[in-house]
Amino acid sequence: MAISINDRLTKAISFIDNCGTLADIGSDHGYSSIYAIQKGIAKKVIATDISKPSLAKTEKLVNEYDLSQCIECRAGDGMKVLATGEVDAALIAGMGAELIAQIIRDSHQIASAIPQLILQPMNSAQPLRRALSEMGYGITHEGIVVDNDKFYQIIKCSYGNPKPLSDDEAELGTFVYNERIPLCKEYVEHIIRKQEKIMEYVGNNDADKLRETAGKIERYRRVLEWINAQ
Repeated sequence: MAISINDRLTKAISFIDNCGTLADIGSDHGYSSIYAIQKGIAKKVIATDISKPSLAKTEKLVNEYDLSQCIECRAGDGMKVLATGEVDAALIAGMGAELIAQIIRDSHQIASAIPQLILQPMNSAQPLRRALSEMGYGITHEGIVVDNDKFYQIIKCSYGNPKPLSDDEAELGTFVYNERIPLCKEYVEHIIRKQEKIMEYVGNNDADKLRETAGKIERYRRVLEWINAQ
């Protein structure tokens, strides 16, 4: 029986190159782990979660799908339950950007040895991009997905070849002025609308905030012009 997962996770997993062993960090119910095995994306998955009750849900589902020979469950904090060089790819999805960055920071030796990290933050990816650059990771690919009327960003990276990020790249994505990726136009339009709402809310009560937001809108509109010209 094929497992069904949402568009957010489907898109994130599509960024993983076929590999031997995948680490599913913060696996929760284990849907991503099972999907990756069923689709042939990974031959083995190590599903981890800091919460033993959450990991028990993964173990239960893994057994229901009779995949215990392919999916190993480990309780622990982030990547700390992995050995250096043990996995070929790691998926960290459905967490806040700051938490994802902290997980990578706390396990630098392990994380830096993983050829591909696929990261899907639930909020603005800006602090994650900044942190990755500071920690020495180079972003190789990005994606955008809409799930349940909400935009999510996906980042693929690996250690080495970090690139200084402009404000536009940090805030919107490294695709800016580089590559017109699917849904980038809709995403930038969405971000502009959010900034316009901030301006309406602030009104004349905070001149500095108003000036800052107006500057962002101007920059984002230039990005939108570039997208439309591609």
